[in-house]
Amino acid sequence: MARTVHLGGRTFTIKAGPLSLFYFHEEFGSSIMEDYARMFATSPEEAAEKSFYELLAQYDWPSALRLAWAFEKTASSDPDFPIWEAWIAAFDYIDMGDNEFIVQVGEEATRGLFRTRDQAQKQEERKEST
Repeated sequence: MARTVHLGGRTFTIKAGPLSLFYFHEEFGSSIMEDYARMFATSPEEAAEKSFYELLAQYDWPSALRLAWAFEKTASSDPDFPIWEAWIAAFDYIDMGDNEFIVQVGEEATRGLFRTRDQAQKQEERKEST
């Protein structure tokens, strides 16, 4: 299941999944897990003791943006999806105070890359019952 996110005057769809791992590695030559870990450079215990602005200063925006690129490419059916440099250059601006974007990218990574078989089955059962 994909989600819609907003950043820098753009609205786009992201979807994390196994294909995201491939796209990320092909474009950046590294593991998506490295950027995921860097994106939230603090533990929940440490976060509870810090202000919102202190936490924002710790977020790794380049990692979040690289993840968003891979997730948008995964959600896209466009064979001419832009390379990283073209994708990031299309933004006129970004709001580095946009905590919601960081959270949505992190949640999408968790949803698409860290689900057990049981969690996926339960999600499918909930979808079928509605």
